[in-house]
Amino acid sequence: MTQSLPVLMYHYISNYPSSISVSPHNFEKHCQGMAENGWRGITLQEAESFFLKGEKLPPKSVLITFDDGFLDNFVYAWPILKKYEHSGVIFTVTERILSEQIVRPTLFDVWDKSISNKVLYELVDMPIKQTKLGLKKRQDVFLSWEECRIMEKSGVISIGAHSAHHLSVFANNTWKDIYIPSDQHRTFYKIDAPIVWGMPCFKEKSALHCKAFIPSNKLTELITYHVPQQKQQAYEYFQQPHNITSLKQKIQTLSSNSLGSFETWGQQQKRLISDFEQCKNTLEKELGHNVQSFCWPWGESSIIAQRIGKNFGFSYFYKTSMGANPSKKYTAINRFKVRNKGWNWLRWRLEIYSRIMPATVYAKIRI
Repeated sequence: MTQSLPVLMYHYISNYPSSISVSPHNFEKHCQGMAENGWRGITLQEAESFFLKGEKLPPKSVLITFDDGFLDNFVYAWPILKKYEHSGVIFTVTERILSEQIVRPTLFDVWDKSISNKVLYELVDMPIKQTKLGLKKRQDVFLSWEECRIMEKSGVISIGAHSAHHLSVFANNTWKDIYIPSDQHRTFYKIDAPIVWGMPCFKEKSALHCKAFIPSNKLTELITYHVPQQKQQAYEYFQQPHNITSLKQKIQTLSSNSLGSFETWGQQQKRLISDFEQCKNTLEKELGHNVQSFCWPWGESSIIAQRIGKNFGFSYFYKTSMGANPSKKYTAINRFKVRNKGWNWLRWRLEIYSRIMPATVYAKIRI
């Protein structure tokens, strides 16, 4: 049966639970299970040769990927991968990677008894902080470029691209709620648009996916006339439910055209070029080599974004959708999200996604 390369998608390797986190314990079970059952996490270079040239891979090959560039990938994932002789790739959001020449402790330091597990836990497993207003805000810690270079030098981890900023844009003028100071549990929540307290929460999409809908000055002026913009004052203002209702009613008096307009094709192109250029240049400056693999933020791409990405030298494009990955298929590489479950959960899916027909059928069923 024709070979398909399973591509695993991880984000956090962390003890703090979330929909996209896998605990270090379960991640080790995944890596151990793969090693004991003949599966090998291949290098990014091997995967690229398979996708571009059709070079045959050993049976039970798998590509292990991590999105965003969180520090826990260095602290937990890198040592565990090395322990079980797997390789992997971290797709980094270049704006978030630290320029400081810092190297934080890892599981290697726990294993040689230099530090306790508590040090690592306090470093990466406590992302929720409390603001002055008593609100919860997620504040993840990211890798440094020095840590990226160390992992690449080890031969275990390669670094790929995940955009410069990982921003959203407003996709259209539909809305239900408004922006008010509240708990923030997302890391990548920033919108590439001028946001004021009370602004409608227009539908969002990845900044690389579509034209941006830009709120009008008329809308902004209406909102700021009624809503104080200092955060504490805005928080107090919206503690009164009638203020929320009243503001929504005022916004609803505006016509659809008065809410804003879409950027031009030229503005969209300029925005995309800026992101790809910054991402590409930063990666190659910091790593000292060509980077050709790009992972779409939230898996959302577009024809114009892919064309611009190719113009900047990216050749391999990774998605977040499930499916088969035969050789010579490199502009839309499928991945499946790894859940915080044990080895048996992963083992079954590796068997499925390593064969084209089962992978194609299973992806459609989406069990």
